[in-house]
Amino acid sequence: MLQLYKEEHVGMKNNKQKERSSLWIIEALFLLMKNKPFNEITITEIADKAGVSRLTYYRNFSSKEDIILKYYDIMFEEFLLMFDNINKEEIDLKRLIIMSFERFEEKQDQVRLLIRNDLTHLLLTPFSNYITRALEKINIPSSIDYFQLKFIEGGLFYTLFNWTKDNKNYTPEQLAENILDIVKH
Repeated sequence: MLQLYKEEHVGMKNNKQKERSSLWIIEALFLLMKNKPFNEITITEIADKAGVSRLTYYRNFSSKEDIILKYYDIMFEEFLLMFDNINKEEIDLKRLIIMSFERFEEKQDQVRLLIRNDLTHLLLTPFSNYITRALEKINIPSSIDYFQLKFIEGGLFYTLFNWTKDNKNYTPEQLAENILDIVKH
């Protein structure tokens, strides 16, 4: 029994260390991207900036793109957790769209680094998966069909990045209204 406890405890400790190392590597990449193009950043630079060995880097990631995907996976999972504290009947499609813009606004520095380095394409599939999961957590009017939802999903993806890139002349509420107006017509 004690041996099992030790093994579980060591496993939990190793997972926490792996998690911390991953976060340090993610942070290091984004810090480096502020001053250097993504395609010029080396694994050694990332590991050095994160304070980890190359071996630790490769235990956590197989490529620099994986770091970006991991960061947004964390961001999207946190986004989905927000819905756990909200009654499904209290949130509609408009609120989901507004919350998406607000979340991207919170992470605008990282999003702009992706835009500057032409990396937004990495997020299309993960974004689609997370939006699909988010749509399952909200109250969607029966008048909106599958293809309208797919249209919103794609439009939301590109609008989020363009809104972040530009000066944001629209509020999240205004953008949600504009997006939903398209679907209504």
